[in-house]
Amino acid sequence: MTMTGIHAKEIQLHNKEDFVHSLGVLLEPISRYQKNELPGFLPGNGAAHYSDRIAAFETWSRLLWGIAPLVAHDSCEHDGDRNQLVDVWLPRMLSGIINGTDPDAPEFWGCPGDFDQRWVETAAVAYSLLLAPQTFWKPLSGVEKKRLTAWMYRINSVTISANNWEFFRVLINLALLCIGAPIDTSILMEHLNRSLDFIDSLYVGDGWYKDGQTYDYYNAFAFHYYGLLFAVHAADVMPERSARYRARARRFATDFILFFADDGSSIPYGRSLVYRFASVSFFSACVYANLECIPWGQMKGIIFRNLRWWFDGRMLDTAGLLSLGYTYPNTAMTEQYNAPGSPYWALKTYLLCAVPESHNFWQVKESSLAQIDKPGYLKKSQMVISPVSDGGRILYNPGQYGEYELRQQAAKYGKFSYSSLSGFCISSDSFDLELTGCDCSLVLSEDGSNWRVRRHVEDSWFDGKSLVSMWRPWEDVEIRTEVIPLGDWHVRIHTIHTKRRLYVAEGGFSYPHSGDKNDIQETMKSRYLQGAVIRSSSRRLQSREGTEKIDIESALYSFHGWSDFCLTGPLPAMNIVWPRVGIPVLRGELKAGKESDFISVSAVLQSRDGWRLNLKQALCAMKKLNESAKMKQHSKKLDFLAGADILPT
Repeated sequence: MTMTGIHAKEIQLHNKEDFVHSLGVLLEPISRYQKNELPGFLPGNGAAHYSDRIAAFETWSRLLWGIAPLVAHDSCEHDGDRNQLVDVWLPRMLSGIINGTDPDAPEFWGCPGDFDQRWVETAAVAYSLLLAPQTFWKPLSGVEKKRLTAWMYRINSVTISANNWEFFRVLINLALLCIGAPIDTSILMEHLNRSLDFIDSLYVGDGWYKDGQTYDYYNAFAFHYYGLLFAVHAADVMPERSARYRARARRFATDFILFFADDGSSIPYGRSLVYRFASVSFFSACVYANLECIPWGQMKGIIFRNLRWWFDGRMLDTAGLLSLGYTYPNTAMTEQYNAPGSPYWALKTYLLCAVPESHNFWQVKESSLAQIDKPGYLKKSQMVISPVSDGGRILYNPGQYGEYELRQQAAKYGKFSYSSLSGFCISSDSFDLELTGCDCSLVLSEDGSNWRVRRHVEDSWFDGKSLVSMWRPWEDVEIRTEVIPLGDWHVRIHTIHTKRRLYVAEGGFSYPHSGDKNDIQETMKSRYLQGAVIRSSSRRLQSREGTEKIDIESALYSFHGWSDFCLTGPLPAMNIVWPRVGIPVLRGELKAGKESDFISVSAVLQSRDGWRLNLKQALCAMKKLNESAKMKQHSKKLDFLAGADILPT
């Protein structure tokens, strides 16, 4: 199957045939990167914290998430794209299993030990054995079966990370049980129960697991995805546990749908964003498990809109490979465990290929989600997700910080808000305000050059209207931050007590620009408040129409405490969604031994006809914040502004 042949048919994503075709678009380019001396594919020269040999195995195994469903025992359709993919890829996958577990073969996977990345990738082998034992197990010779069994069973004698990794042990032992490997069943059940008990200890309720002190997309594409695979394949041997995972997934879905905007995008937040549309693999697993947690049409809409959003953008590089990055190639935002083939974890979504075309999911028309008209509070994670009037979503975050130190962890977990439209900035350096990537952040400095951001949070809570966090950038600097969602807008109130003199700055939402001086950038200021609304035009590359012009409005106004307003220009590729951005910034100073309040109001929207962000609406909404003691202190100012002419001078 050639690249030309794949692209001869435009990706429409309306039915199963289109869906299988889109998998072919992703698989074909990587076929050219097989390394004879390595156990798999190495599509690039990037580096992770593990060897190139393991990285090649990783790429090979991650392709199984998409290939195994094509030959699942209940997938009997034989369309042209599916047949071609099976003919091309199945021999490579089978030879990979046979040679990878043979110590005398050049492609041998090696002997993984404690905390070894290869256990992550072996989960895909177990997945393949669960979905298609007639394809990946029965054709093996007795010796080959013995080698594969021994290689997989080794996971029970090593230590792995005490987090979502425990599910890899579950899938491996479950696969050995289901294929009838020559291991005492009672021993396998003992391993399974021990692992499942540990996973239960991470469950906090309302459908959420806590994974290394953070709540993020691992709940969707790890815990619940694996839990539903378990529920399907262990239903007969562990019915109670299987039912438990189905119930948890059903509850999680009611929260998780809030993460998806009307245009199909999801809120970029947290780690492992290079896995892109793996976020919707949760819904693929629901379909596979025949769990209608939301109506089939709505589930189909979430998956297909999300995939269209990705395929219409620049997730593929010029060679057609999934790049290390988010909406464009950008290794600066990746984690230390990301190798060139890591993004193919996204193929988990293609579990849908194992679902027969007769299933209701394929037969119904895709539909939109029910209208969401107010913020949703996710109690266990303490997040608030708010719909905005352009169909986007904003996640308000009390502040999380994981046990495992990641690249750009503060940027991925510590900002006050995350937008499906504007993305977020990573940090290039702590020296110089423009390099901090300070969108949706409060940054502080002793000398005006070296800056600190919110990292560890000492305490946080939601009082019904406000997300409150307590944090200390220095031991003698205490900050109480209150974030209050107000429709399209939100208010930030910082109460800072410091024993040292400080410079402070706060960023609004990033706004994109193309670097072309002919693109429009307009600013609307207020008569009475520091700050502005910036309307900027940019062009987003599209795979079908070439480019799409996007107008975005980003607003940031000082209500109290701030002394200055400016626009900063982060370096290119600091924002994960837009290659070039600006950030509106408020600045101020603090004297030692003082307690000071800083209050701002911020918003971001996609602009259409005329200005959409209306500061008057924000001020009127702020008048209703009677429960906020800080806002009560400024009631006269609010009354005046809400009735004054605040349009631009």
